[in-house]
Formats: sequence, C-alpha cells, structure tokens
Amino acid sequence: MAGKNLLLVFGETDFKSNKQGLLDRLSFLIQSKRPTRILLISPSWTFPKKLSRNILELAVISSGLPMYWSADVVRNPVPTKTQFSVLLALNKESMSIDPIDWEGLRPELIAWAGESCPNLRINPVTDSLFNERTPLRHPPRALMSPSLEQGAVYRFFDPESKRRHETTHLLSCGIPLEIAKTINRINNHDRNLCLIGVLPNQLRYLMKKVSTDGGNSAFEAISKELFWNGYRIWNKRKKLMSKFWKDIAPNEWKLHGKIKEKKKKLFDSIECMNPFHFLKKHSDLSRMRPTPCSCSKVVKKKQPLIFMDLRRNRFI
Repeated sequence: MAGKNLLLVFGETDFKSNKQGLLDRLSFLIQSKRPTRILLISPSWTFPKKLSRNILELAVISSGLPMYWSADVVRNPVPTKTQFSVLLALNKESMSIDPIDWEGLRPELIAWAGESCPNLRINPVTDSLFNERTPLRHPPRALMSPSLEQGAVYRFFDPESKRRHETTHLLSCGIPLEIAKTINRINNHDRNLCLIGVLPNQLRYLMKKVSTDGGNSAFEAISKELFWNGYRIWNKRKKLMSKFWKDIAPNEWKLHGKIKEKKKKLFDSIECMNPFHFLKKHSDLSRMRPTPCSCSKVVKKKQPLIFMDLRRNRFI
C-alpha cells in the first residue's frame, strides 16, 4: 500500500540512449495496483502527441526551462532552448489514495513560472479533466519527515533510532566500562515494549545507584508516561485506519466480509486504466471519447419531485 513516487528529468541525449527501456519501465510501474505516480520533465518530441490516459501533460515550456548541471560548481541555472513538457504518469489507485489538489497546484505552477519560467503554459485538456471531476474530500498521505540525529545517551524510547552496538562510542565519551555496557543494553531494548510501559531492567539498576528510594518513583513515572503516549499513538492510528478502510480505500481492496454476488455486466472483464476512475464526473469539459467503464459517464443529479398543487386547479 505504500506505493511509489518518482521524479525523472531527462535531456535529449539521455532519452535517446534509453528511450524504449524507459517507456517499458514506465508502463510496468503504472500497471501496478499500488498507488504509483511518476513526474517526468523531458523534451516534448520524446513522447507521442496523443498520450495514453495514464499520462497527463500538466504544462508545456516552449523555452527557457532553468536547468542545473552537476558539473557546475556555482550552480547557475542555464535556460534551455528546446520545448519541454511536464508529464504526470499515474494510476487510478494513486488518484484515489493521494488526491491531487488541482485548485492549489495550478496557481503554484503559474506563480513559479512568473518568477523562473515565463514561457510555461498549462495544458487546457488536463485543466478540463480535473475541473470536470468532483474532488475527493480526504487529504493525501503525509510524508514522514526525516528525524535529525540527536546526541542523547538514552534512546530506548525513540522508535526511529536504530539499534546498534555503541559500547565503544560510550567509552570514548569517558563513561566507565560497566555503565557503558549497561547503557548499551538499555538502548537495545525492544521499542515496542516501551509503548506499553515495559522498561529495561538495566534502567532500574542505574537508578538505584543515584536515587535514595531505589529509583522506584522515577521508574514508575517514566513507565506511565511512555504507556499513555503509546496509547495515544495506537488510538490515533486505529482511527486513521478505520477512516481509510471505510471512506478512502477502493472496494476492490476490501477483502474482509462476504461480498454479495452481482449480476455480470457486459464490460465487467474490462480493466479501466483511467486515473480519474474513482472521481465522479459532474460535467464533460474535456470532450474526450467515452469508454465502456461507467467512470466516463456524467453523473446526473436526481431532480426533486415536484407535485402539483391541487388548490390551483379550477374545475368547471
């Protein structure tokens, strides 16, 4: 369920040398059932004029795309003279799990173009494809921010710190050998046990040496703090998972419980590859040819029933 997010930037020489291999790899990734999207920035001539439904041309840059070369030490942008296209290849699972806020992305692209790339033009067909669909309400998944390496001695409660042998490092910091071995065993304690308040016994051993009451009160306070924080994490994760399977996940992924057998339709065997498959179509702005799948049909609003007022009728 994690999926893939890739950014590919190609120049003319790079694409010529491995064009077919890249296209095959792109087609293979998009056919995956996991949420997958790939952003490509390449010369416009490298792709055919009529793209598949899985590849959207977000914008066209006639000239002046700022490029940075790895050999340039000063890192000065060099504007290109070739026409480039900004392409987005994605599958329907990616659009369903991580919806794109086109109303927010479009002005950001235009604002960036006003500062760095004035020749950028938004593709009107792609703009129509987004505007004719009802956007999904849930936000996309948030990326986990990389944690900075901290110099704390005790890390047995940090789930992001890797378990490693650090006795030698503690000795180099001036810590005695016996205490260094004890701290090393403490930091290699199972992080999952800390979430339920189970602390390493070596921590109590060190507390007895510096506390008058044997470290019982401090040991118990740390255990309770970790337990309740672990409970909050578990409770939050449970609510998010429940919301995902109830409101976000496609019906094809819901394998729990019995599924009622439905009557087979003529086009049930056809696998729809439209990335907007899970978004309801409220109007036909793109004027694209409809497909056998029901996602290409405009959802008609139910008209409210209007009853005649009998009091207005006049009988002769």
